[in-house]
Amino acid sequence: MGRFIEERFVAEFIIEKSPEEVWQQLQKENERELAWLSAFPRFPDSETTGKVVESHAPRKLRVHKHSEPCKGTEIAISLEDADNGTRVLVVQSGFPAWVKDSLESFEIGGNQIIADLILYLERGVEISRHGRPWAFPGFTTKEVGTGLEVETVMPDCFAEKAGLLPGDLLMCLNGAPVFTQLCLQAMMRIFKQGEQVEVLWVRGTELQTGMANL
Repeated sequence: MGRFIEERFVAEFIIEKSPEEVWQQLQKENERELAWLSAFPRFPDSETTGKVVESHAPRKLRVHKHSEPCKGTEIAISLEDADNGTRVLVVQSGFPAWVKDSLESFEIGGNQIIADLILYLERGVEISRHGRPWAFPGFTTKEVGTGLEVETVMPDCFAEKAGLLPGDLLMCLNGAPVFTQLCLQAMMRIFKQGEQVEVLWVRGTELQTGMANL
C-alpha cells in the first residue's frame, strides 16, 4: 500500500466517493482538531496532532505535525478523480535522519496508519491503532530468510538484560514464534511494560535463551 521513496513515505488508494465528498470528510473536526488526524499517532500529553499550512479545496491539504512521534514532519493529501471514486495520495516527509535505519518497521507503521485513515474516510470511524501503547524491547531488527535478525541493542533495556547481541536471530518470545516485524510489533502490544519475558535466539550455530523485564 505505502512505502518509503527518497526518504518520504508515500501511499495511494481509492475511496469510492467523489473528491468533494472526501474533502468534506477531511474537513470534519472533533473536539481537538481535524478528525482524520486521529489516524496519526500523538503522545497522550499532546492536545493536537498538527496544524494545517495549506488548503486548496477539494484537491490538496497539507499539515505540519507538531506532536511526537515524528514531530516536524509534513503530511500532504492530494485528491484526484478516478473511474470508481477518488484517488487519494498521502505523502509524509521531513523525517529525522535516524528513520532510514529502521525503514522496514516504519513502513509497517505507516501502512497501519493508512489503514486507519481509509477506515475514517470510508466509514467515519476515528481510531489510531498504531498509536496504542506497546512495550519497548530495546532492540531493532531486520527481516532475513530465517526471520528476524537483531541489528542494534540499546543499553539498560530488555534486550541487553536478556543477553541479546547484534547478529542474533530472534526465534521466540515467551514460547511464541516470531518471524516478521509485524509479528514482533503485535506481540509488543500484548506484553506489558515491566512484564518478565523469556527470549529464545540463535547465535552462530547454537540456540540460546534469556529472560528479563520489558
